[in-house]
Amino acid sequence: LVSSSIWGLLDVTALSLRQVSKTFGDIDALRELDLSVHDGEVYGFLGRNGAGKSTALQIIMGITLPDAGEISLFDVTVRGDDPLQRQHVGYVAQEQHFYEWMTAERIGRFVSGFYRSWDGVEYARMLKLLEVPSDRKILGFSGGMRAKLALALALAHRPRLLLLDEPTAGMDAVARRE
Repeated sequence: LVSSSIWGLLDVTALSLRQVSKTFGDIDALRELDLSVHDGEVYGFLGRNGAGKSTALQIIMGITLPDAGEISLFDVTVRGDDPLQRQHVGYVAQEQHFYEWMTAERIGRFVSGFYRSWDGVEYARMLKLLEVPSDRKILGFSGGMRAKLALALALAHRPRLLLLDEPTAGMDAVARRE
């Protein structure tokens, strides 16, 4: 989780979870999680597989609903799945799902429609920097190339908050270092 204070805002809590809980059947994925991340802070979830890290990120993004608790983005309480609130959040999921018949360029044009602050020049720069071919179909991308594409998509709208769930999974050692 990375929150950027480049927006020149007063110090706000970029992300807050209060008493967030989630169960799947008889399994407690999260139990009364409290978390606060302020502008300019970097926060990392550490824990074993199955500890609830991905579940917490999915709840923040509105992909999964919590059983209990409260979530705030930029000091505003999240009520359900609010796409306007999430305009300021970049998210890279652990598993990438793309329209494989699209090229990186085409999926960028598609995703741009969801963000008022989309920066096509920044997206093209990220693709080049990450060595993602813009004119090839995603179907032929390796796992590492998909991870890089997801990162470029997450950064192209210059989010105030960046959520990364295993963002380097599938990347080789050189790509991870870069």
